[in-house]
This record gives sequence, C-alpha cells and structure tokens, in this order.
Amino acid sequence: QLSLALCARLIAREANKDGICPVVLDPSLYKKMRPHQKEGVQFLYKCVTESVVLQRGAILADDMGLGKSLQTIALLETLLKQGPQGVPTVKKALIVAPSSLLDNWRGEILKWVGEASTVKAIILGTSSSTASKQEQEKKQTLLDFKFGRLYNIGIISYENLRKYAGELSGSIDILVADEGHRIKSASGNKTIDALVMASKNSRRVLLSGTPLQNNLSELYAMCDYVRPGMLGTYASFQNVFAGPIEKSRDKNAKEEAKVLGAARLEELKSMLTPFMLR
Repeated sequence: QLSLALCARLIAREANKDGICPVVLDPSLYKKMRPHQKEGVQFLYKCVTESVVLQRGAILADDMGLGKSLQTIALLETLLKQGPQGVPTVKKALIVAPSSLLDNWRGEILKWVGEASTVKAIILGTSSSTASKQEQEKKQTLLDFKFGRLYNIGIISYENLRKYAGELSGSIDILVADEGHRIKSASGNKTIDALVMASKNSRRVLLSGTPLQNNLSELYAMCDYVRPGMLGTYASFQNVFAGPIEKSRDKNAKEEAKVLGAARLEELKSMLTPFMLR
C-alpha cells in the first residue's frame, strides 16, 4: 500500500489547471465503512466547506447504531490532513459531548485512525490531581491543545465548555456537538452561548438521533446554531412553521388546518435537506 505522504504527492500532481486537488477518504477508513457512511462523510464535507461562512454547518441525524461517530472521525481526519488547495482545511477540531462519553470518543478516534496517525485527541478540562492542582492542570490541557502541535482534536464536556468557551474562542476551526439536541435542554441558553462563543466563525456539526420529532423549538435551536438565520427569527419560525404544524397535529384539527400543517412541514423539510442528513 502507498504511504499517505506518497498518496498526497500523487494527488497534488493530478491537480487540475486551477490548482484544485482532489480530496479523498483515507483508504484504510474507506474500506471499513458501509455505503451510507461514505455518503454521509461526503455530505458533511460538502456542507462544512461551503463558500459562505454562515452556511458551513450540518446536522447528522442518523439513528443509533448507524455509525455517526465513525462518519465524524472520517470527516475530521480528512479535514485535518487534506484540502482542495493541497493543505489541510482545518488545524484544530473540538468535539463537545456529555461527560460520560469523553473517553468513548477518545477511544473511537484511536481505534479508527491508529496510534501512528498525526490525528491525535486530548480530553480538555479534566484532572486527576488534588483539588489545589486541579484548576491548573485543567487549564494546562487547554494550553496544550490551543498552542501545541501534538493534539489537533480536543474533546470536552458540555459543562466544561460553558466554563472554558472564552479561552477556546478563536482557536477552533470546526466544532462537533454530540447529542446536539442538548443545546436547547441543557442549562437553557448558556449551552448555546458557549457553543457559539467557542465556534465563532468556525464550521459546525451537530450529531443527534432525534431532531425531527415533536419538539420544533429544539429543532429550530439546532438549525439556527449550525446555519444562523437560515430559518429566520424564532418568532417568524413559530408563526410560519411551528404554529401551523402543531395545530394540524391536534386530534380536533379541521381539515384546512391539517392541509396547511402538512404543507408547512414539507416546506420545512425541503429547507433542511441541504444541511441535515437522516
């Protein structure tokens, strides 16, 4: 098998006259992925490399067991190593997840990219020392991630993100939020504020298995984070979409309300299709 460095040189040599290089999945990952996972990575890559900054976001809403973590890792591995100009698209990535899943994420990254890879992850904001040294060590992990060259993926809990978002701001090129529906339910707007602060002008990806259920306000919060302004203001969203859709679901709804609600739901789905994959 060709080394990744040699592959990169061969790909660069094939760049067209405009200097655009092909961006490809690492062969070792590609052969382990199922067809829908490969399509998912391609979809996410397209979404986060849009020319307009405010459109560089996506929601991956596959059900549990379909490999959202593998698709995410493949996306990050690609962005951290490649780009259409022959250089990496991003330098630093941040994964935000519930505290119980931090070790799982680090283990999955190691499993799929291997120990020899230049893609390396560190858990941020944790410490095993005594109370007097904990804060110092937590901040040291942030410094190691922000300014060091060893780690290019940081993994942090929602709780610690709310605490250290300001320190991470400006150093993140792409943020992935696991269980993205938490942005509306976890500590209200503090979580959204922290995500926005940490990922200012960055690419944004939300992972969630339940974005199109009954909570339309939750759906709006997720969409407005990954693509600010795409669905308008919350008041207009409630008036145009949420209100009619919820009214049509009432068991006593009139036929005209059901027709309007169904039409608005289809319109909403068509607006989400370009950046949400389920």
